[in-house]
Amino acid sequence: MQILKYNAIREKITIDRQQLSTLLSDDGSDQSEELFFDTVEAIAQTISRLETQFSLQNLDGMCKSLSRIRALSLRSGFNQLSQVATDAEHAIMRNDRVALSAIVQRIIRVSEGSLMAVWDVPLDA
Repeated sequence: MQILKYNAIREKITIDRQQLSTLLSDDGSDQSEELFFDTVEAIAQTISRLETQFSLQNLDGMCKSLSRIRALSLRSGFNQLSQVATDAEHAIMRNDRVALSAIVQRIIRVSEGSLMAVWDVPLDA
C-alpha cells in the first residue's frame, strides 16, 4: 500500500502596508482600530455569505458579495483579495462555472491568508 501526501495549496499573500497603516492611524485614536476590525469582520462575514451563495448558485447575490469584498479589501490594503474578487466577477460575466468554482476556493485561501498575515505586518514603514 502506498500512502499519498496531500499538500494544501498555499497562496503568497501581499498586503499594502501603507494603506493599512493609513487606515489604522487616520485619527490616531482607538476608533481607527475599531473601524479596521469592523472591516475585517465584514470581509469574513461577506465571504461566508459568498460561500453559501455559491453553493446555492445565487449568481446575483454572489455579484453583490464580490463587489462588497472588493471594496472592503481595497480600503483595508488587501489588494490581492480585491483582485481575486474581480476575477470571480469576470467568471460570472463569462458564465464560466468551472473557473468560478476554482476562484471561489482561491478567495477563501487568499482571505484566510490575508486575515492571518495582517497580524505580522509592521506598520512603522
